[in-house]
Amino acid sequence: MYLQYLFHEPIQYITKLTPSYEDQASDVSFVQTKRQAVVVRITRMVDEQSNDFGWKCKRIFGIDPRNVFSLERINNTLNNLTS
Repeated sequence: MYLQYLFHEPIQYITKLTPSYEDQASDVSFVQTKRQAVVVRITRMVDEQSNDFGWKCKRIFGIDPRNVFSLERINNTLNNLTS
């Protein structure tokens, strides 16, 4: 999985995190650069209700977890408050 486009500086290493359960909705990786360490989540969901997680997000919260851009404002706010 190519993640360099997400970062301004070179990635030192990537560790793919083991799924915590079968049919996990995302691929999750730990990414280390010279200045930061972050967890990156990339959705596996293609269809709107392809698994329980997607269906529950839609039903309970009214969100489509495939559309991470709606979370950008929240992520940027949190980034300003804490690392």
